[in-house]
Amino acid sequence: MADDATPLLSRRDGAVLTLTLNRPQALNSFDGALHDALIGALKAAAGDAGVRCVVITGAGRGFCAGQDLSDPAIAPDLTPGAAPKDIGKLIEERYKPLALAIHHFPVPVIAAVNGVAAGAGANLALNCDIVLAAKSASFIQAFSKIGLIPDCGGSWLLPRLVGRANAMALALLGEKCSAEEAQRIGLIWRCVADDALATETLALAARLAALPGGRTEPGSRPAAPARHEPRLPGRRVGLLRQARARVQGSLMKDASYDHAQRLAERVRDTMLATDRVAQTLGMQVSAISPGHASVTMVVREDMLNGFGSCHGGLLATLADMAFAYACNSYNEMTVASGFDVDLLGPGKLGETLTADARVVSQGARMGVYDITVTSPSGERIAVFRGRSYRLKGKQVVPT
Repeated sequence: MADDATPLLSRRDGAVLTLTLNRPQALNSFDGALHDALIGALKAAAGDAGVRCVVITGAGRGFCAGQDLSDPAIAPDLTPGAAPKDIGKLIEERYKPLALAIHHFPVPVIAAVNGVAAGAGANLALNCDIVLAAKSASFIQAFSKIGLIPDCGGSWLLPRLVGRANAMALALLGEKCSAEEAQRIGLIWRCVADDALATETLALAARLAALPGGRTEPGSRPAAPARHEPRLPGRRVGLLRQARARVQGSLMKDASYDHAQRLAERVRDTMLATDRVAQTLGMQVSAISPGHASVTMVVREDMLNGFGSCHGGLLATLADMAFAYACNSYNEMTVASGFDVDLLGPGKLGETLTADARVVSQGARMGVYDITVTSPSGERIAVFRGRSYRLKGKQVVPT
């Protein structure tokens, strides 16, 4: 039986630590005690070399309903003349440290969303590296209903996960987003049957815990990520980067990584031979590996728009080209099913622009890729989130 007096439950399964928010009577909403317990548990786990993966979930029928409005830290003082509560201080002292603790955590963190995730509770989940959700779960950015903007990292996370259009709708309307819809738009990784959530989460956590590579130092991050390494929320720089080759190689059934690399290069050569758009625009595939491709393009005079910068449509074409080569690099016939884009700056005449596409997640049919277009100085020109769909057939005959 769960101890209702304990705000946070902790359980170890080998190298996997499960932290369960335990205020079911309040849908696991945050008060001071739960904040302190969760931050304390994360700090302890960050210093425990035996912990290789952390799972965060909720007790009862909810994951986390955000801030408990009856908490003395935020509940209004009805005493005449009393000063209003400082919500900014609450966010600065509680939610910001919590988001950063997860973001900088030295090993992967999984959110197992078992019910409603609202407000800061939704963004607590989105801060995690991988989000699994029960089919009955839902996500609500409830902030606009009380005159706030998304906190706990939400305003940073949302556009990067689902693009600006979906992010604005989620934040401004505050409508319920079902787990199935959340998976469809890329807000979460996977929606599973309610009775399978615990089993699938533990299996995934055990798989991550068994990956090769060491832990990053708590709180450490590269000062400036390399141009070909776009920073993703919560990406464990040490552990997951070292494991990338293994994960990508596992997608190539019964083939070694070296063979997969050679196959990706053959796919590149085959596609380039008939790629009229690449030939016309002078695009070059500068790098390719399973799940990754870089494509370059020199901005010519006939590519400029009325403002003297590279036409936005050509930036999208460059990004789409890198996306196409990356998602076909596994030698599975794959097409784009859509993407979201943020244009951040101009591409100038004579510059060599680089589009770098990398796999974020890949299922049996559907994949998600991040594509970044940069200038020669490394300045980001545009960022894309692409969604792919695998068809039947191969690009080349494996040898």
